[in-house]
Amino acid sequence: NILGKNDLLRYAKAFGFGEKSGIDLPGESLGIIPTNIDSIGPVELATMSYGHGLAVTPIQMANAVCAVVNGGTLYKPKLVLKTVDKYGNDVEIKKNVVRRRVISEETSEHMKRLLESVVRDGHIKRSRIEGYRIGGKTGTAQKIVDGKYKKNAYISSFVGAFPINDPEFVVLAIVDEPGNGVAYGSLVAAPIFQDVAKFIISYYKIPPASEVSTLQDEKVEVPSLE
Repeated sequence: NILGKNDLLRYAKAFGFGEKSGIDLPGESLGIIPTNIDSIGPVELATMSYGHGLAVTPIQMANAVCAVVNGGTLYKPKLVLKTVDKYGNDVEIKKNVVRRRVISEETSEHMKRLLESVVRDGHIKRSRIEGYRIGGKTGTAQKIVDGKYKKNAYISSFVGAFPINDPEFVVLAIVDEPGNGVAYGSLVAAPIFQDVAKFIISYYKIPPASEVSTLQDEKVEVPSLE
């Protein structure tokens, strides 16, 4: 309600939802977002805020999270970083292509603090790695089958960025219809993120943080949602 349907749809589009990311892969989907603000009523506005009525691709989601933590800029994602010849010499280094600025650097810094607090102070223990600062968010989405939400069918996910104070990597883990009766992203997808992140940390020899932030008692006024 506070953001309003105009700004909610504007930000959804700004983060790249509803359009192709431009990644160098064939068959990319647009995803699904409302076509215009007239199709967003009071109920749609409320449910869109937690993801209903939207469908996004994994690359759209990962790319949007990159924009959240990189200072606020949405880039065209690259599948190939560079090409080399048989001697290992660089032949072509793919340039970064800026699509647009989505949020300010100040907002990006604030979001990084919030994402870190989710991992550090929340109940997502299987996304934590001792000595490293990680920011992340869970996702638990109902599946749409034949235009309707399928009962007891979920897509569980966790997306994490690290080191969150100066992000280098974003990892998105998705489990389609987990079969163990548990659908929460914190229990299903977060352990996958943790395993991949540990591998990346080891492979790239990323040093631990000199100081891991601690819980801050930050009071937030919650608006009346009656």
